[in-house]
Amino acid sequence: MHYSAIIATVFSGNTWVPLSLDMPTERIMDILTLAAPDVLLTSHKFSPAELGRFQSLVSSVLFFEDMVGFKGSRVTGWRKIRNTDIAIIYFTSGSTGKPKGVKISFLNISAALTSISPIIGSKKLVWGDYHDLGFVISINILFTCLYCNGRIFCANDRYDQISPNKSLVKNKVSCLVTVPSTLERMRRAKHFFSVFKSLTIVASCGEPLPLDLLKEFVSRRKIKVFNFYGSTEITTWAFYHRCLYSDLKTFSNYGYAPLGEIISGNKFLISSDGLLLISGPQVTPGYIGEPEKSHLIELDGQEWFSMGDIVDVMHGKIICKGRQDNQIKLSGYRIHLMDIEAQLRKLSGVEAAICYLSNGIEKSDKSDQKITAVLFTDETFSLSYVRKKLQKFLPSYMLPRKVFCIKKIRFNKNGKIDRLGIINRLNAGEID
Repeated sequence: MHYSAIIATVFSGNTWVPLSLDMPTERIMDILTLAAPDVLLTSHKFSPAELGRFQSLVSSVLFFEDMVGFKGSRVTGWRKIRNTDIAIIYFTSGSTGKPKGVKISFLNISAALTSISPIIGSKKLVWGDYHDLGFVISINILFTCLYCNGRIFCANDRYDQISPNKSLVKNKVSCLVTVPSTLERMRRAKHFFSVFKSLTIVASCGEPLPLDLLKEFVSRRKIKVFNFYGSTEITTWAFYHRCLYSDLKTFSNYGYAPLGEIISGNKFLISSDGLLLISGPQVTPGYIGEPEKSHLIELDGQEWFSMGDIVDVMHGKIICKGRQDNQIKLSGYRIHLMDIEAQLRKLSGVEAAICYLSNGIEKSDKSDQKITAVLFTDETFSLSYVRKKLQKFLPSYMLPRKVFCIKKIRFNKNGKIDRLGIINRLNAGEID
């Protein structure tokens, strides 16, 4: 029913604003206040107090179960949809603590679908959807599936989202679009090898794709593996790479699959300080409540969106060196934490790793800043062991001075590693 509501909303020229039950009530209230929707469609039974608060911000609340059996009515005089009309508003985290609504126009969606669909290339695929509908890759699952005349199966419960192997096998899913963290959980779960009986296309996005994980998929000859790169502000993806077994050697020093090449219809530019800039019809008009195009910069008479990522070129392909805000300066050296994380993943028994810059005993004292490494592993590694292994590949100023070993990975609602949540818990002393 959720799919039906989304399709009906967008195809009739209205605007869809995804919400999630994982969101706290206050965040939902913030979104409703900013978006000012006319109708709230839901299958969830809210408490009378919650429902009352929501009804104060929307004209009507409709429950799916009340619409079952509705035979419909003939609609005449369909509204003409303009390119600039807003089709979807995705809310992302804002620097002020309030969510930011990214406005995606019908032109943005049309440009994305017509450019991305030929890369997937196949018609009548069976798609699997194991993500929260508030995650922007929904565009590249639901809408690309429809565009390519495919079928779609979604997660029945939270377990399917965490580890979709059983659902993939049962529904004979042939195309999976997901994040590397989900692929990693699939690799470690039951029925992993069974998914390859039907799976023919794997599209990874949202996080860097480690080579050791990529190997599990490119080793299967009938599987096409893609690494996609983008953001909500450019209507999902702007770069892609068709992954090959030879990538394991070609990019071994990098440790991840490259971003690859620009998707048709878009343009890119690398600034003097290494920032990746994107221009083209997929670049969205801006955020709710902010002047249109205020998120863009102008260079040589053309408008560009800064992805906030530092990139480089390796073997003719664009690679990501890390986030601009994940680049630190320590002892006079500029360091990309992603480079350290890539080497940490190579340690035997390490499932994933994150690094961050922490302060000394006094949290406000930045004179004793250090690189802290968090290893997700069942093993217990000492700091000296980790430093000894890394010093073969990294200079001394890039070696961690503190190491945490954690058995259980925390994920956010989009299935990605919850980096910020983990770091905050460590800083608060909630994890030893």
